[in-house]
Amino acid sequence: MEKKYKVIKRMISLIMTMFIITVIFAARTSVLEARNRIDTSKKGTLRLSYSCDITEDNINNPTPVTGVTIHLYRVTSVNEGGEFAWLSPYTDISEISSVEVNSISDADTWNSLVTPVKTYIYSNGISDDATGSSDSDGIATISNLDLGIYLVVTDTLVDDSNNCTYTFTPFFTSIPTIDPETDTWVYDNGQEYVVDVTAKCEYYLNPVSVDYDIYKNWVDYDSERPSSIEVKIYLDGSLYNTVTLSSSNSWHYSWSYEEGHSWTISETVPSGYSVSYSQSGNVFTLTNTGTENPPEYQQPPTTPTTPENPVQQVLGAVRLAITEDDTPEVLGATRLPQTGQIWWPVFVLALIGIGFFVAGFLSDRKKA
Repeated sequence: MEKKYKVIKRMISLIMTMFIITVIFAARTSVLEARNRIDTSKKGTLRLSYSCDITEDNINNPTPVTGVTIHLYRVTSVNEGGEFAWLSPYTDISEISSVEVNSISDADTWNSLVTPVKTYIYSNGISDDATGSSDSDGIATISNLDLGIYLVVTDTLVDDSNNCTYTFTPFFTSIPTIDPETDTWVYDNGQEYVVDVTAKCEYYLNPVSVDYDIYKNWVDYDSERPSSIEVKIYLDGSLYNTVTLSSSNSWHYSWSYEEGHSWTISETVPSGYSVSYSQSGNVFTLTNTGTENPPEYQQPPTTPTTPENPVQQVLGAVRLAITEDDTPEVLGATRLPQTGQIWWPVFVLALIGIGFFVAGFLSDRKKA
């Protein structure tokens, strides 16, 4: 009878522990739904600020850049729970299809996706989802946007009056965004989700002609390579030239052009290969990798992981990709999405429940 009593006591302790943990996580889910639920019937507005310090006198008073043209490409959707999903046709990009968007937790990954997405857009003639231009204050306001993550691409601006060329770094940004101070989605009079971002600007006064180079690398485990590769060169998003790389030119091409412009390189990928693009200064490298594994090689199995709080990590990484540091704000703009929930009560209460179970077990052992 006493042994039966001990078993019942242990079972009750275990049930109580599981009950406490269940209640904690149920409460956390309710808080997340209450705070982070997105109204997907609403639209978004993106306000972009463009300015540059073009003279020493303007270091603390940047000059607004007027007449900048902006293109927006929506690459993900977002649901009411704040989870993202890649959109077609971008799922055709190997770098995109191989990455679970809700697992991205660092700015480097977001930055690494800019080039393949831009390359795919230009080489396939993908139309932008929205466009806008900056006003006399250097502000571009683009409204009535579907919610999700956008690639923001800004055209190079040539100001002949000042003999100055402006370029702007492309980046990803999310609509909507959360203000971490209030843990609420940012609205404008409750009608639209609003995101404010400051674009990173570079300028070239009296630009000069500089040299550019393309190099081809092969990683193909001694496979039979194609005799040549066709490469398209895009200048500020428009096709500039089509060249052929082969052993006769040592898989290399060079050209000269005025500095301060945006270049994108795209090759016609041969069968049996994948391609990756990299850039260091004015040097572009195309690496073709054979899709067949080398002899006696087996790809180790991989287990995809999803962070416990994908909204916080994904959008925190988006913020870092824009600011290039871990500052909590986007250079005078409203902060990008953060969900930062308080987790310490979960572990404390869970330990209390486990403590009850352990105490009961030790008590039974002493009595025995």
